Amino acid sequence: MHGLESISPREAVQQYLSDRKPEVTQSTLYEHKCRLNRFLEWCDDEGLDDMNATTRRKAQAYKRHRVEQVAATTVEHEMRTFRIFLKFCERIGGVPEGVAASLSVPTANKSERSRSESLSEERADRILDYLETYEYASFRHVLFHLIWNLGCRTGGVRALDLGDFHETSRDGPFIEFVHRPEEGTPLKNKWKSERKPPIRDSLRDVIADYIDTHRHDVTDEYGRKPLLTTEQGRPHKTTVQRTVYAVTRPCYYTNECPHDREINECEAVGDYNTASKCPSSRSPHTLRRGAATRNLNDGMPEEMASDRMDMTPDVLREHYNVQTEDDKRRLQREFFDSR
Repeated sequence: MHGLESISPREAVQQYLSDRKPEVTQSTLYEHKCRLNRFLEWCDDEGLDDMNATTRRKAQAYKRHRVEQVAATTVEHEMRTFRIFLKFCERIGGVPEGVAASLSVPTANKSERSRSESLSEERADRILDYLETYEYASFRHVLFHLIWNLGCRTGGVRALDLGDFHETSRDGPFIEFVHRPEEGTPLKNKWKSERKPPIRDSLRDVIADYIDTHRHDVTDEYGRKPLLTTEQGRPHKTTVQRTVYAVTRPCYYTNECPHDREINECEAVGDYNTASKCPSSRSPHTLRRGAATRNLNDGMPEEMASDRMDMTPDVLREHYNVQTEDDKRRLQREFFDSR
């Protein structure tokens, strides 16, 4: 096309990520990379090998494809990133002018934004009981215990160093979250995400035993000693995600399938890469939502719960609180009875 320079989708994405790298956090860059990988997969399926061919109709076709594949909130996030990417491509002469402006970004409604999928306290307790009995102080045990009890993000739990675990202090054990962007472990809200939440003695004991028995004595590429380790060093985000998907499959901790599948033949069994295909498996984010609700059900004030989990009270109320009306009534009754 007139005025355009040929560039493959993969090269365009690489140039876009390099262009954004100085402007955004590593976690944001990682999110954009994951979202645009979906576009690259679609390009492969469609045989689109030159961004010059990404017309308004093509952009709309990709949007329709994603609407059919994922939830409304995911589409909104992906299309915002995709439109920014298209603007970049227009700027470097890879995409016809006006394509980005023609792409409307759907806005998920409030009910779709506040998805209620969560991990219940009952299920979390059953998983912890299983891990306590059969995989005590293993990587899986400590990882699940940390996310469930602290309600922390995937990036936060993998950023922890050995020295961030404070086994003893004047007021009890605690975990320290530190923003270290220059060393590959930024926190979501940068310095504002730094905090020192206390932990229960039960979690302290599991972490201490993990360090003594199962933690690999490794350092990362910056010479730091991660708290959670694989044989290769600090776990990747995908390792954390796959582990949580795996241990939240009902067949993992009950040896039963609620979906009438043959366990030995199920595609979600065996390989951690496919664990998310179990309809009952849960992501780390649902553990975070479940932990928030449990804190509130235990009577923890909203301000304290939001501070512990690095979010604002408004975000806690709209996106993470999945208390039932019965839960709320019980808490109000307990408040009355205590007066």
